[in-house]
Amino acid sequence: MLPLSNHLTQIKRRLQGRKTAIMLDFDGTLSPIASTPQRARIHAGIKKVLEKLSQSPHAVYIVSGRSVADVKKKIGIATVSYAGNHGMEWEVNGKIKTIPLPRGMKQALRTAKKSLRRVQKNFPGTLVEDKQLTVAFHYRDIKKSGAKLFHAQIASLLGDLTRDKHLKIGKGKKVFELLPNIAWNKGFFVRLLLKKELKNLTRKDIIYIGDDRTDEDVFRVLPKGLTIRVGKQRGSAARYYVSSLQGVYQFLAGIVPH
Repeated sequence: MLPLSNHLTQIKRRLQGRKTAIMLDFDGTLSPIASTPQRARIHAGIKKVLEKLSQSPHAVYIVSGRSVADVKKKIGIATVSYAGNHGMEWEVNGKIKTIPLPRGMKQALRTAKKSLRRVQKNFPGTLVEDKQLTVAFHYRDIKKSGAKLFHAQIASLLGDLTRDKHLKIGKGKKVFELLPNIAWNKGFFVRLLLKKELKNLTRKDIIYIGDDRTDEDVFRVLPKGLTIRVGKQRGSAARYYVSSLQGVYQFLAGIVPH
């Protein structure tokens, strides 16, 4: 990974006059990681930059683990396209689509929500987030005194909930996720976009910025794209990195057409 700040001039020159698709994660990329999902916010400056970019020759996509309804409400820009639940649902160019799930997986998700809510009652500082197609269990605010017991119980429960193979486990920053056990992730969604909506662009014309494990699926899909990770991470498939959200803002503000 290369520090983006050392290559900005070269990158801006490369992007000048070219139409690109700018794809961004939300939490940890546009918004600081918050103690609960509800508290996450984007700075007014970032919103203004996204508005300008989405009305320029560029196209802007938010690709989040949140539901489309949630992240769309957080961003609040009509000219931006949205993908949620790690690319399992999306609203692009006025088209709203969702990956269909088998009945067994839907039932497994309902069971998981009920089971996780029972655990939540026993561990203050945890939170179940129902995203319809997935369910997330946040534990950022859990008390240290109960952390060991919590991890033991949640490990046992997650094993039970995934035993029938309807669900799989995703891990993020202080969050576990139960997802349908299908071959789909953010990388598959980006491939679909390139095939269906961005036929006039090559992978070199794609900018993707993210901060988490789920974003690595996209970085791997775009080896020739402009991929940027928030935070330096050994082994990341991203080409560049920025140290903070301020670096994301500075980069995006720097490519706004004048």
